[in-house]
Amino acid sequence: MIRAAPMIDFVGSIQVKTLEIGTIHLNTKPAPAIRIKLQQSQSVYPILASSHVAGEVYAYCVAAHEQDILEIDAKVSGSLVMDDEQRLHVVASHVIWFTSSTLREKAAEKIVHILDHGQVETKFIRCLEPFASFQADPEIVR
Repeated sequence: MIRAAPMIDFVGSIQVKTLEIGTIHLNTKPAPAIRIKLQQSQSVYPILASSHVAGEVYAYCVAAHEQDILEIDAKVSGSLVMDDEQRLHVVASHVIWFTSSTLREKAAEKIVHILDHGQVETKFIRCLEPFASFQADPEIVR
């Protein structure tokens, strides 16, 4: 996670079918990441996530997709970060899910499966180009 960046919260609906799987580059090193769109009222916001947050969002979207759920209500907290091309991104640091216990259980099963066996097969988009590249001072990256 990147520290010392402005924080923002979004409360809305994660659009399950917009999930994209790819990477971000941090100090030129690729890191697994996802990009998703979150709808809040009439606006739609792209959200990036890496690390455990990306795995969690991925698992929830796979579980939702298998149950034909198109949207998951959630609160996404993230940092506003400028990439190497001076584009602003929201990088998620925490997600609170407002959903059924059934979907929570299915997502938990997906997380365990991913940890035990690696990534599950999905029909989500895989991006070959990185979503963004960031140069960070090693002192502010944990």
